[in-house]
Amino acid sequence: MKELTPDLFKKALLAERGAISDRHRAMLKAHYQADEHTLTATELAAAARYDNYSAANLHYGKLGKLLGAHLPFEPNKKEGGTPIWITILAVGDPETPEGEHYRWIMRPELVQALKELPWGMDK
Repeated sequence: MKELTPDLFKKALLAERGAISDRHRAMLKAHYQADEHTLTATELAAAARYDNYSAANLHYGKLGKLLGAHLPFEPNKKEGGTPIWITILAVGDPETPEGEHYRWIMRPELVQALKELPWGMDK
């Protein structure tokens, strides 16, 4: 399996740009702009105007699955083998304090890809 690179993420993002919804873009932008590119699912939900973190996890995961179709990368899996598609986009923060909402850190290769694309992520 190849290593993930910013160029691979750019190709995936460009290939799926027509399928990436406004809410997907809102979550990507919020995640990109967050301190250390780290947010909770609740914060992602607020960025995309979803009612709760479950909706954000579902839809951010759908975006991960969409992009993952173009990437040489297997998402992490739950016990039983169900893919965790959000892991295409982010990794869990091992420093998340116990009892706090789980924090997701955007993959650095995705950060770089978004920085290089003219999608207004810095605005």
